[in-house]
Amino acid sequence: MALGSEEANADLKEELEYFKKRKACGRQRHNAKWMAIYNDFVVCHEQGMTMVEIAKRNGISERSIYRYKAYYDEMQKKKKFMQSFVDRIELYPERRKDGNWIKNILFNFSIPVVREDEELARIGGISCGQTSEYPK
Repeated sequence: MALGSEEANADLKEELEYFKKRKACGRQRHNAKWMAIYNDFVVCHEQGMTMVEIAKRNGISERSIYRYKAYYDEMQKKKKFMQSFVDRIELYPERRKDGNWIKNILFNFSIPVVREDEELARIGGISCGQTSEYPK
């Protein structure tokens, strides 16, 4: 019986390797070309161009342009949700040596720091490795 399970295990490992090497879909969803068209879509859409005009401009079907529109709408919902948490983000003009772009993040509300049911502090923002605390 152990031999049968070893063979089954080997078959499953082989099948797993096959699926690991396969692409999950026909193409990578957000490759460079897709993102270039999406970025153009955002600019044109926010300037008031119609879907048909944007599709013709980018040489894609109207069906495809509505896929970009659906993605745009999804990103706008996520952006609005995130903006409800963050008041302001300040960036450095260039990436620092440690790879950081963010100078400060200021939240719309304070975040409590709790340990063992006791509030230790309230964080109102993050400043490059530091926190700014609100008094209790």
